[in-house]
Amino acid sequence: MQRHGEVKISDFAWPRVEPEVVFKLAKDIDQQITLEQAPSYVEAITVGAEILDYRSKNPDPFVEEAIADNAGASGFALGQWSDPAILHQNLKATIHENNELKREAPVSAIFGNPWKAVVALSTIMQENSTVLPAGSILFSSSATDGLEMRSGSTYRIEIQLLGSIELKAI
Repeated sequence: MQRHGEVKISDFAWPRVEPEVVFKLAKDIDQQITLEQAPSYVEAITVGAEILDYRSKNPDPFVEEAIADNAGASGFALGQWSDPAILHQNLKATIHENNELKREAPVSAIFGNPWKAVVALSTIMQENSTVLPAGSILFSSSATDGLEMRSGSTYRIEIQLLGSIELKAI
């Protein structure tokens, strides 16, 4: 599922790429935590590219029937890990196709604050009496709409201060 530099388009029906903040947990999450506590549960952060794939070119009518958008997750790529202290709502997430800006949004488009993804996860863990162990990675949700990937194109997924990922669609 993890991609390193190349994405073979023929392996997918309708691949789209999205930029996400990715958290690496510093400690187990098994109980409800607050937004203020969330950074203490995170060891590192990075830029992530989630590749979604659906049989339908318009999955939105079915979103309410999905357990999570992870039902469409078919691949991902990760940047270099960074100190979580650099994450704030004013950072911009972008997707470039062949060096042309195609999507741009502040990371605050992720629940108003990407740290809320960690809080939401804690709610799920507590409600289900489940533990997500330290070292696990959590994708926040996308800051922008997904961009359809096309063979022969190169995609750069970037979040200010967190770095970038380049994927060649072959």
